[in-house]
Amino acid sequence: MRQTRQRRLAVRRRRCERTTGARSGFDAMHEYIHAKSVWFDVDAQIPPYYPR
Repeated sequence: MRQTRQRRLAVRRRRCERTTGARSGFDAMHEYIHAKSVWFDVDAQIPPYYPR
């Protein structure tokens, strides 16, 4: 599964490298859409288990 995703990204990179400036645009979008941090609410007033 992971290799398939990496392969798709590599194909996109190769396609983008054919045009001037497209590589930097791909990198910018790649950085923008990935999470930089994760927040956990440790003071939540909920029971330890609740059905969803």
